[in-house]
Amino acid sequence: MPGAVISFNSVDSSLSSLKNCQSYINTGMDIATNVALDLVESFSKARYIK
Repeated sequence: MPGAVISFNSVDSSLSSLKNCQSYINTGMDIATNVALDLVESFSKARYIK
């Protein structure tokens, strides 16, 4: 049989790793967004206090 043979176990393992990585990226993006929003809120409050 010509061509490369790909094991479905390898594909399944790689897909599982990518999904796990995506979860970490989404969590990191949520944290970064919350920090950015907190900074904006803090600077806005600081401007009104002065």
